[in-house]
Amino acid sequence: MEGRSTEAKRAAQRLVSRMREEDPDKVSHPDFFAAAPMLTLVRFGSWDELLREPAPNPEWKLATGLWHYVRGLALAATERFGEAEAEQAEILESLKHLSKHHGMEAETEQQMLKVAERVAAGELAVKRRRFDEAIRALKEAVALEDKLRYSEPPLWTIPARQNLGAVLMAVGRPIEAETVYREDLKRNPENGWSLFGLAQSLRTQEKMEEARTVEDRFRKAWARADVKLTESRF
Repeated sequence: MEGRSTEAKRAAQRLVSRMREEDPDKVSHPDFFAAAPMLTLVRFGSWDELLREPAPNPEWKLATGLWHYVRGLALAATERFGEAEAEQAEILESLKHLSKHHGMEAETEQQMLKVAERVAAGELAVKRRRFDEAIRALKEAVALEDKLRYSEPPLWTIPARQNLGAVLMAVGRPIEAETVYREDLKRNPENGWSLFGLAQSLRTQEKMEEARTVEDRFRKAWARADVKLTESRF
């Protein structure tokens, strides 16, 4: 949330290394933790690095579904649309496997993959310049994300509102984007990604005084960042 890509990637790798040192039977939700490095790469738009990520343990259906999700985003970002569509279909296959299981944990994992599939669909539609389709898919992702059970840290680590806000800005709908960013900031206070998007939306509406105030907040939030933003997501 602070834009510290180097430290975030290092922390994600440490998490996986620590998990591998433990007795597998004592590790709760191993596939959730296994996904941390690749989700971190998505956060910072490291597309080429992402496409080199090996597939996780096939027994880990959530991690496998998320692997297809991150590959779908990377392929869409690099305009390999047919391959991105194939990865999106694989997310649904992973979801189908998970749907055979019951209980709170299985339902949560299913919900996470539903969010992933909608974000992947939205970002692919953006790259194809099908903006209405993209906005519809990302709004569905937001609604699904909001239904995830409460967790610290959040189960879905890259808020879909940050994707949605960026697309709304791209199509010239800053008033709607402002609403989206303000809602995300209620849920993820003072995060730099949404502060950046909010400032953009305010400047576009010529709300200059408000924009300057938000930009000051952004600079404080982003003080230790090692990446530069042009939108509220890469």
